[in-house]
Amino acid sequence: MRILLRATLLAALAACLTGCFFDAGSLDERRCLNDQACIESFGTEYRCLNNTDPKEGGYCIIFQETCDDPLSGESGDAFCDDGIYCNGDEVCNPENGGADARGCLVISRDLSDGIECTEDHCDEEGGVVVHLDHNCECSRDGGDRQCDILYGGPCVSQATCDPATLNCVSELKPEGTECDDGIDCTSGTSCDAIGACGGGSTDDGACDDDVFCNGVESCNPSSEAADTNGCLAGTRVEDDAAFDDNNDCTQTFCDEDAGEAVHSPTQSCECRRPADCRAANPDDACGVFTCDASTGFTCMREVGMFLDPDSPCDDQVACTANDVCQPNGTCSGLPSAAFCSIQNPGAVCAPEDQGADENGCLPQ
Repeated sequence: MRILLRATLLAALAACLTGCFFDAGSLDERRCLNDQACIESFGTEYRCLNNTDPKEGGYCIIFQETCDDPLSGESGDAFCDDGIYCNGDEVCNPENGGADARGCLVISRDLSDGIECTEDHCDEEGGVVVHLDHNCECSRDGGDRQCDILYGGPCVSQATCDPATLNCVSELKPEGTECDDGIDCTSGTSCDAIGACGGGSTDDGACDDDVFCNGVESCNPSSEAADTNGCLAGTRVEDDAAFDDNNDCTQTFCDEDAGEAVHSPTQSCECRRPADCRAANPDDACGVFTCDASTGFTCMREVGMFLDPDSPCDDQVACTANDVCQPNGTCSGLPSAAFCSIQNPGAVCAPEDQGADENGCLPQ
């Protein structure tokens, strides 16, 4: 048995002559029982190989560990395996120019699943390649439902997820197919060539909210300002040019109960009531005026018409009192000498006299 073992070893060592730098004529000198004995006798690059006989031991040789070394305890792909999944598969292929000194060749692991939108990475702990699809239009699980949410509509027969690309694929209904666009104020809508539901006719009446002052609503589903029912809000009466009286001195209000625009005069108008006109025209204190709204709230004198006699008026003379309208349409009051004497002792109230001052007082 020992002779057979020695013959086997010699054959193996003979095959190692060039690779192991071993001198076959010095076998007995290289006997060993452990690696430490070889290191101490020949150097750190020596190891005790084929140490299977407890008495004779093995032989000290320069140890060049390769995957196809017949003296190594393990050979082939298992020898090359580094126990790491994500860096690829290691195989024994010493004849390949890309192999390392041990004869091992690394075949990189392909992480791509061929789908552009997925994020591919290697899970070392699980020993698997993972393809994340969160950037894709649809996912491998529940993709059809996702596509239906994205592209489903009245003109889409079905929307499905293509597993080869994780993109949605839509099948449209034939052009001209009757459809419901979901807009209350339209009718007679149908599918077009690109899968949109539209056309038909619009009904402004369907948008009417029965409120006068907020304007007239219309059906205009194509407008960005339209609501979900396709209705476009009207223009407020106060802002609508159609209700403008073109008078800068008035302010427009809306009377919802009356269903009309009201133009109210402001202080910048010539008048707001007839009395304002008499105050502005003292020579016509007993005249009859109208504050004409049609002309922008301006004073209009009624020709030949006067207030009734004894109607209160103001003759614009400070020294008179109890001013009333006269039968001839003039306004005059009773002279008050007391008023003038306060200002100038002895003065009298004589507004008709050319010598009277601005208060109607005539010095004596």
